[in-house]
Amino acid sequence: MTCGAVETSESAKTGDVPAALCPACEAAKAKPHSGAYHFGCLHCCARLVISAHPSKRQASVMLAAIERFRGAPGRAEILECVRQCLAKRP
Repeated sequence: MTCGAVETSESAKTGDVPAALCPACEAAKAKPHSGAYHFGCLHCCARLVISAHPSKRQASVMLAAIERFRGAPGRAEILECVRQCLAKRP
């Protein structure tokens, strides 16, 4: 359920190359059902919300859980990443 490396809002502004995947993203890339998530990583947060698809209620619960962690990306950033990932699906 990956959609590739995700640019952070800062790298998008500066045109820098997206950051490397975090260890949890690497684990998910190797084993898609690893269940590893790092709430400081935008892509991990998006993967967690996507895992609830199509249940909007469950996705809302997961977003609320993510918001409780210090350093987690914002809700708007996560939802934008989710939209991009879902748009890339066949």
